[in-house]
Amino acid sequence: MVQEGPRYEIAECAAWDFLEPTDANRQAATNADAVVFGTLAQRQPVSRGTIRTLVAAARAAGVPALCDLNLRPPFYDEETVLWSLRNCDLLKLNAEELEVVSRLLHARGEATDLFAGLLREFSIPRGVLTCGEGGAWLYEDAETWHQPAANPETFADAVGAGDAFTAVVAVALQRGLSLRQSGPAAAELSAYVVSRPGGTPFVPHELAARVNLMLAA
Repeated sequence: MVQEGPRYEIAECAAWDFLEPTDANRQAATNADAVVFGTLAQRQPVSRGTIRTLVAAARAAGVPALCDLNLRPPFYDEETVLWSLRNCDLLKLNAEELEVVSRLLHARGEATDLFAGLLREFSIPRGVLTCGEGGAWLYEDAETWHQPAANPETFADAVGAGDAFTAVVAVALQRGLSLRQSGPAAAELSAYVVSRPGGTPFVPHELAARVNLMLAA
């Protein structure tokens, strides 16, 4: 349940709290072009164990793992955060989540320095730090650069904007594209999402085609 802010009330004992490891999902993970995971679905022991098994299997098979940290209190702890940081090839988090992680690690400094230092500390080769209207910072090949936010035609709410950015980055990871190449397309889709109410608005064919064209440029 999304409330103004946005703030979230997340129902417990959902079906995704009890994902079980099966031969089918192990095969899907090892045959994927990329896997995406976060901390929220690790809140219960069953799904936590399954997600970790599948991420490990995927990475062992050479499949890159994208961690969208997605910290939703009270559904995370230090162990889950640290495991996630140690087991991803691309980290995505927002400015508020960077503050939380920095406190856990007793780190201080400017956001961009903390971001780059976090990736170096955990040997994560690529990262995305989203900052709302401030755009995003992208880290790749030991370089950090800024992706400006795209201007939405109007503003409804910010719910789902970060997920939209993650989705485009995941497609780029799947296709073997650079973060620099994916940044403008991710910003474009995020701007559309904030212009519509709710986290999963219908994406018009024309916009989807434009985002794909930007990724292909």
